[in-house]
Amino acid sequence: MTILVRSASLEGYEALAHSLGLDPALALKRAQIPKRSLANPEALISYVAFIHLLEYSAAQSACPDFGLRLAQAQGLDTLGHLAVMLRHAPTLREALTLASRYIFIHSPAVRVNLLDVADQPDQVDVVFSLDIPGLSASVQVVELSLGLIVGSLRFLSGDRVMPLLVMLPHQQQAAPTSYAEAFGAACEFGSGHAAIRYRSAELDQALADHNPLLLGMAQSYLDQHFVAPEQQVGVRVRDMLKQFLCTGQVALDDIAQAMAVHPRTLQRRLAAEGLQFDALLDDVRREQLQDLIKKAPDLALSQIALMLGYTQQAALTRSCRRWFGCAPSALRQKV
Repeated sequence: MTILVRSASLEGYEALAHSLGLDPALALKRAQIPKRSLANPEALISYVAFIHLLEYSAAQSACPDFGLRLAQAQGLDTLGHLAVMLRHAPTLREALTLASRYIFIHSPAVRVNLLDVADQPDQVDVVFSLDIPGLSASVQVVELSLGLIVGSLRFLSGDRVMPLLVMLPHQQQAAPTSYAEAFGAACEFGSGHAAIRYRSAELDQALADHNPLLLGMAQSYLDQHFVAPEQQVGVRVRDMLKQFLCTGQVALDDIAQAMAVHPRTLQRRLAAEGLQFDALLDDVRREQLQDLIKKAPDLALSQIALMLGYTQQAALTRSCRRWFGCAPSALRQKV
């Protein structure tokens, strides 16, 4: 299943690419992102393709702070309908809580959560993560996203709230001045996760633009027009398949029974979302194979086959050749 993101994420990309001597049209074509997406912020593009576009652009332009620069060209409005609701929240904390709940509208892969700092009760971390199986390099999109969060909270608070610390899971890519300009705070590299630390009390300050009526109207609009991922049949089926793979009970009838619906009903509901059961099963198996080979390099291939719901190792080999053009043993050597 292709994980999507609103093409509003491309805002400012064309101008930034030109300023660095890149041909944005060629870069978009290489990433297989339609150029027309630049003109339609509500269009959906592959999130993985977008991530690859940023990494390629940073490398080709010799601009390691490409994501940070793009964040400076974007703002809260990048979130579209969601931005309207956040603008009228009573506090920054409530805005972040709403963002955590509704960020799937921008992309179902994005996670934003608030976590109290264990040894600092007066501080809280805004944690950003991506739920994209098998994702490799994502430095630029992480820095872009953290820059957007910092910029959005500054905008909502009227520049009254600044971060105490920015934590990045990768090593430093650009000059210290680039990070200082983007975040206005100290940075900790090689952290366990991507997060921004704030004083807890500052997140509870009242926002000047708070309007209960407009907030309610915006939230009602989102509830009526967008379905949360956990309510989508395709997402539920994928979750069930992951749970049932090792049992071997992954036929359409098995999953339909577990979901308490008739198999034909399940097929119709998947079709309404543009999905097919067999394709979902195939996709889950492919993702799980990559994950198992990376995380359990010593696990026997016969055991992996059983964990993926295959009755024979030969079936796993055939699928692996179809997915990756090589046998599982060769795939293991590549990762």
